[in-house]
Amino acid sequence: MTLRKWPFSLHLSLALLALTCLYGPLFNGLYFADPQSVGGSTAALLLMVALGLFVYQLLQCEPSTRPDRLVGGLALLLGALLYLLGDMLQLPMFSVSSLIVMLAALILLYFGRAKLRPFLLPLALLLFVIPLPFMLTDVIVQPLKLLVSHVTETLLYLLGYPVARQGVVLILGPYQLLVADACSGINSLFSLEAIALLYLHVVKREGGARKLVIALLIVPISITANVLRVLFIALLTYHEGNDIAQSFVHELSGLFLFVVALMLIITLDGLLDRLAGRSRTEVRG
Repeated sequence: MTLRKWPFSLHLSLALLALTCLYGPLFNGLYFADPQSVGGSTAALLLMVALGLFVYQLLQCEPSTRPDRLVGGLALLLGALLYLLGDMLQLPMFSVSSLIVMLAALILLYFGRAKLRPFLLPLALLLFVIPLPFMLTDVIVQPLKLLVSHVTETLLYLLGYPVARQGVVLILGPYQLLVADACSGINSLFSLEAIALLYLHVVKREGGARKLVIALLIVPISITANVLRVLFIALLTYHEGNDIAQSFVHELSGLFLFVVALMLIITLDGLLDRLAGRSRTEVRG
């Protein structure tokens, strides 16, 4: 392989190194330094997946003789302005968003507009990593916390446990359990949308209608998975004590949430596949 065919030219390598130095401290503070920070562990995982896919597509990309330097330069300028705006206003939403624009600008500058399409998936996944401002998420989080708390209380009551509820606080025997923002569903909602996007890409599902149905049903799937997670933690607290429930098992329950949600997505996709096959059979008949 000659140097000309290798996508990582000196200029591109330096540009990627510069972006790593620029965004490394930002993402470390948001997603890696503290699992309970703005982004959380789920956002960190999505970030690594998105960047991994971006690098993979970069390695597969053939050099182009028609780079789009005008649009790429404008995109690079826009990305820099977004980063500066986020840094000055202390709004990570703008700073993180600027990375998407910066990466798109690099593709335009080095490979041209025709090579941008394979990078749309990793760039789209980065959209789900953007931390939204608290004043916006609070509007969504509070109703979700109330809903999750209410459904969990009802299930515990039907199972015969001594349970009561005050707002988003579950009183289960001698224990009081606060349904926190992490268990409300807002973080998992965005993350599951990204997982559904990845799933549809991997299985190569065609048809905008099916993709739209799955995207819309992520909301009840996320709520169901979160209810099961809170129910699991509540039962563990009641039977084994608060120390056990708040140990590493609490973090593992987040993984349990995504496993359950992914199983529900696969089941839903299978049902839609059967319905589509039945419809085609009836039409032929």
